[in-house]
Amino acid sequence: MIKAFLYFLFILFSLNLNAQQNLVPNGSFEEYNWCPDNLNGYFVNAAKYWFMPTTGTSDYFNSCSSDPSFGLPENYIGYQNARTGDAFAGYYAALTATNDNYHEYLSVRLKEPLKKGKLYKLSYYLSLADSTWNNGNPQQYVNYSAAYFSNDSLAESNFFRIDVKPQMVSDSNIFLNDSLGWMKVSGVFIASGGEEFINIGYFCKFDEVQFNYINELTSYAVLAYYFIDDISLIETELEVPNVFTPNNDGRNDFFGINISTEENYSLKILNRWGNIVFDSEISKPKYWDGKHNENNCNEGVYFYIFTIENIILKGFFELLR
Repeated sequence: MIKAFLYFLFILFSLNLNAQQNLVPNGSFEEYNWCPDNLNGYFVNAAKYWFMPTTGTSDYFNSCSSDPSFGLPENYIGYQNARTGDAFAGYYAALTATNDNYHEYLSVRLKEPLKKGKLYKLSYYLSLADSTWNNGNPQQYVNYSAAYFSNDSLAESNFFRIDVKPQMVSDSNIFLNDSLGWMKVSGVFIASGGEEFINIGYFCKFDEVQFNYINELTSYAVLAYYFIDDISLIETELEVPNVFTPNNDGRNDFFGINISTEENYSLKILNRWGNIVFDSEISKPKYWDGKHNENNCNEGVYFYIFTIENIILKGFFELLR
């Protein structure tokens, strides 16, 4: 079985978490209102604090269940151990066999509203369910996972798809296809202020869905189901180390930041003579690989100007190979 892991760019703009509290209550789904079973397991609100913002029925799985459909590690949709503890949730990122725009989401009220202009880091773990559905066709997988932070519970949105632009989106160039382990999804965003709820899922119309599959398909249907565990949201700050080593060893190979917004984003790199060797607004990538016009830049001191909304960072660093 094909196995791939989700990695985000290694960033020199690191995150200073300062031991901040996790703003997501029951982020590992250990607390529950009742043990899930065939009548009540199809609803993630069996997990304490969590609810479904649409008519899509996301699920709850716990080892306390006497119903094999909602137990651990084996259940009706696949086989997986919890990443931590004895429980996790699950949802259909896309299920076109039911409705062209059918998606499932998980929502929870945060411990406190987000603060305007503050930087937050969201992380959680996904595992592709390995059950075979639809006349023996294999489970498919999609190209991203996302989170939308809202000021209300979206209770009036009684439909299958939340039609919004999420603030945090994983790298859409990397398909989420690991059904053996857990893939980390992580991103940073700036809050508008007042957001009180997090909604996790796949925010896309069917004709925009990008999917792939593990084996040959004999049906048109998209059946992409994911287990989810260990959700964390922490207020953070940016710190910039002073050394950059783009030598293709998998460490410190890119200079940039994985921040989940495209609004007013700019990263410029200048050499010691003040010449621009990288500009994200021109070259489009959000990170620098240590090259200019496809040639390796020399070792030495470089300067950066990073701008996003009301945050401006200026400084220098040393490039070493």
